[in-house]
Amino acid sequence: AMLTEAQALKAKIDAATTREELKSVMTEVRKQWVALKQFLKEKRSDVYHGKARSLLTKAERVQTKLKQILERIRGGSDTDRPEIAAIASALQAIDAQVTVVKQALEQQDKTTVKDSLKKLHDLLKDAIKQFRRAGKGDAVATEVKVEDAPTSAVAEEVEA
Repeated sequence: AMLTEAQALKAKIDAATTREELKSVMTEVRKQWVALKQFLKEKRSDVYHGKARSLLTKAERVQTKLKQILERIRGGSDTDRPEIAAIASALQAIDAQVTVVKQALEQQDKTTVKDSLKKLHDLLKDAIKQFRRAGKGDAVATEVKVEDAPTSAVAEEVEA
């Protein structure tokens, strides 16, 4: 729709013969430009929040897998070890951060979303380290693939 409007305005510019006609057409061009900039801003925001939601979904999947592994470990004989308590507290911190990320997404504040996703990623890495300290790194390695910070794409969007 915007492309056809732009083409129509181009035809009007070509057809304009007087200075007044050209001024009138240029006013329309400016209005369309403002509308186009607003449209692109909204679309960029939609893409950004979609990407952030996707990252949150991935983090929640990893969190679920870590909880399942913890439950399997608790089912074993070494449930009283302090390392297991450290893992449980790390997973509780992840639960709290997931809530923070969801609230940031609802507020649609890009900086808060980026920062909260980075913190969530750090907490997930810390939880995996806790599993390794407890000697259960093999269980995590088969279930979870550790990647670089998933917020790099989101951070680039914020800076743009």
